[in-house]
Amino acid sequence: MSLVVVNATSKVSKREAYINTRRLPSETLVKVTPVECLFLKKDSAFDCNNPGEYTPQELIDCCNSGVFKYKGDVSSEILERLREGLLASPLVKKESKKLV
Repeated sequence: MSLVVVNATSKVSKREAYINTRRLPSETLVKVTPVECLFLKKDSAFDCNNPGEYTPQELIDCCNSGVFKYKGDVSSEILERLREGLLASPLVKKESKKLV
């Protein structure tokens, strides 16, 4: 079993330019505020066009080694927007889309 992971960045305008120049669907960039995601300090965006796939053990290992840092949970609303963004992306493999 694999899990699909997307990263957040505070460089929102840079990601917007990437989405626009490649003519990707706008819903593949999920913008959030610190009010929506309490673990964020700035307005940020999740780019759903380049997800990673990890087994649960790989995620645990990445967290334990410091490669990833668990910051907090996202709401079910944001999770749904992330799912929609992954499904809308033409860059995400069909196999990955089946996982969401």
